[in-house]
Amino acid sequence: MNETRVLDGETFAHERLLDVAASCIHAIHKAPQITGRVKIKTMVLTGKILEFMFEAQAILGRVAAFNILSGSGPTMLVRPLYCS
Repeated sequence: MNETRVLDGETFAHERLLDVAASCIHAIHKAPQITGRVKIKTMVLTGKILEFMFEAQAILGRVAAFNILSGSGPTMLVRPLYCS
């Protein structure tokens, strides 16, 4: 018996984000590497920590843009952020 359901698009998309993240992580760990095996650590961030990371990245982006436009300081200030 087929049951028809109506799903909210936003909720469905949010639920599928972890599936997408899992596929990306799988691809990263299975990709060929030029110089042998490289130890790769991956994490999936959700909730409040993800919001904090976006805020921090936005601030670092503004600092980098200021440094580029003013011609002072490092031009590559925005780097991946790691949490343990």
